[in-house]
Amino acid sequence: MDEKEELLYLRQQVKKLKQENRELASKLALTETSKKETEENLYRIKHSFAWKLSKPLRLARVGIAKLECYRTPKNIMERADYKKRLKRAYSILGTDSFPSDEERKRQENTTYEKKITFSVLVPLYNTPEKFLRDMIDSVKYQTYPDWELCLADGSDAEHSYVGEICKKYAEEDARIRYQKLAKNEGRLYRFIRSRRYPSSLCILRIPESH
Repeated sequence: MDEKEELLYLRQQVKKLKQENRELASKLALTETSKKETEENLYRIKHSFAWKLSKPLRLARVGIAKLECYRTPKNIMERADYKKRLKRAYSILGTDSFPSDEERKRQENTTYEKKITFSVLVPLYNTPEKFLRDMIDSVKYQTYPDWELCLADGSDAEHSYVGEICKKYAEEDARIRYQKLAKNEGRLYRFIRSRRYPSSLCILRIPESH
């Protein structure tokens, strides 16, 4: 290809690119116009009398959808309670303490050359419900998936809710292992008993709360 042919070829490519740019600019303008019209229509709908009048019906539909998703009102309340605790954690610790959805997905999809399971041992004794749920949730929502939570419960009969909560979590997540101790002989005993349950060699301990 001589210089004249090369120059002609380049001119044709420039002309082609300019045409493509004009087409893209036209499509972008149409998209912006469509977006503006959609936003205006949405604004009119949300501020219409019919929309305000249908609010109870829409709330009822949302409630029915949640009930179908979570099966029971109790599960809905537990989900709402979790969201409240998460919101409170955000306000106390700041959002920097929690990964974004994109970062969480990246961490959860990370693969390691060697699979290591971490066993988290927690002796329990009459633990307040709030602290108990916060502790279990904090382990459940780690981005590293290979863990097991071993709960050794020495609570008395007046605090049977500890076992009920732990069993519910264990039913939902097989990584949570719960054992009710036949007798309670102090914090050290509960910790020693909890060491019987882990299946891994990497053991972490969460201090007991009561």
